[in-house]
Amino acid sequence: MLFNSLPFFVFFTVFCLGYFSLPKKLKLVFILLASIVFYYLLSPKGIFVLAVSVFFNFCNGVLMEKSKKKGAILTLSFIVNIGMLFVFKYFDFFNTWTTTILHSINISNPVPFLHLIIPAGISYYTLQAIGYNMDVYSEIQKAEKNFTIFATYFFFFPKIAQGPVERPRNLLPQLHGKYEITYVCMTGGLKLLALGMFKKFVIANRLGALVDQIYNHPHEYSGVILLVGGLFYTFQLYADFSGYTDMALGIAQIMGFKLMINFNRPFASSSVTEFWKRWHISFSTWLYEYI
Repeated sequence: MLFNSLPFFVFFTVFCLGYFSLPKKLKLVFILLASIVFYYLLSPKGIFVLAVSVFFNFCNGVLMEKSKKKGAILTLSFIVNIGMLFVFKYFDFFNTWTTTILHSINISNPVPFLHLIIPAGISYYTLQAIGYNMDVYSEIQKAEKNFTIFATYFFFFPKIAQGPVERPRNLLPQLHGKYEITYVCMTGGLKLLALGMFKKFVIANRLGALVDQIYNHPHEYSGVILLVGGLFYTFQLYADFSGYTDMALGIAQIMGFKLMINFNRPFASSSVTEFWKRWHISFSTWLYEYI
């Protein structure tokens, strides 16, 4: 269930009716329940994996804060989180690669394929989990003791599918807040949502139809047209990804939350270095901060 779909429009309409009518003390629980429903509809078989990740990282953070062996507990968090990401998303890929190499020298690969369903957003919440544990280890962030708030931080439906890669020091304090919804939040969120929909429906989808036509029949076009197709694909990718992110930021802002900015006019950059600083900012800054 993606943002640019009719089911999500129905889901978000029902959510808003409940969210804006509930008292502040019930809003957090309502966000968590709605986020669980959203994720279940998005990835029914992946919800168990996310639930295990949430429970493990909650316990791991609390234990790390109290323990004198913080390094060992941090290492355990790396092994579990990266291990889950590898098993569900990359194991079969590397096994295919290994099979191809062994086949070239007439050796069969004894390792079976897992054929597991890739849980939606697993890369994003794995990065968030690693960042959270590293922040607790470095004492930048205190371990979250409220499981409802911690679970909401991971399940939070505006960013669970395609980011941005949130930081605990940004979103957790907001989840502890008073959920004040202002006119500025509402109008700003609606503008971002409309901008994201424009990028997705008007730009990305239209360019996508042209790009697919060119890429599916490359022998029918000249070199210039193929070059134009490559250029269009670049803008399609940007409009699709940044459009979805704008919708995520807009939806969160309507609810009274501010997520990290993810794109900052990358095509206005004057150098390649500046371009990557403006593209997928939440991920590039995550790499800079934690790696």
